[in-house]
Amino acid sequence: MNKKYVIPSTMIPEILKALTPFYYIQEINNRTIASYATLYYDTPDFSFYHAHVNGKLNRSKVRVREYTDCDQRFLEIKRKNNKGRTRKFRIPHPHLKLAAYDFISYHIPKTTPSLLSPSLHNTFKRITLADKKFTERITIDFDISMKAPNHQKPVQLPGLTILEIKQDYFSDSLLQKILNKYRIQATSLSKYCLGMSITNNQVKSNNYKAKIHFLKKKIQL
Repeated sequence: MNKKYVIPSTMIPEILKALTPFYYIQEINNRTIASYATLYYDTPDFSFYHAHVNGKLNRSKVRVREYTDCDQRFLEIKRKNNKGRTRKFRIPHPHLKLAAYDFISYHIPKTTPSLLSPSLHNTFKRITLADKKFTERITIDFDISMKAPNHQKPVQLPGLTILEIKQDYFSDSLLQKILNKYRIQATSLSKYCLGMSITNNQVKSNNYKAKIHFLKKKIQL
């Protein structure tokens, strides 16, 4: 079970202060803040994007994610089935296109991998926490920027933070209780769809306009 929340970045210190007595903070190379860069791929008609914004189940995303601090890159596929469950598959980024094509074809059989092309690049920073029973993981994504592949200047979203609670089975979450006090409700928000809606005028974004309007009211975009 995953739940996402959107908060102003100014709330991060307060959230961390409340959570850290009860959670472990992940450290990588003695750093508690990790840097990520992601390059998404889509079909010529942006079918992955449109499937998501239209709420279609059995949908997919293809991306290359770089874990900047570790100098590691993975080719990743995220798939959501008709029961709403999301699974992620990944391999170390292959040097040969054919290996990448085989991986994509295996997990998304109806896609022609050679037709996929870069559609969005984003970067962000992440803090990861795990509760001390290891039944829950929380990710805090901030300093988010989005850029279309054919543009030089990225769109910066300094005021936007995305929290995600990740649990295998439903259980009480301290973070959820804290956010309830501020009347912050869970929302379905995709960094990919948000970025495409903001940076690409070739895609239909009507279904995402309400979310963008909500974010503009709540957080400076």
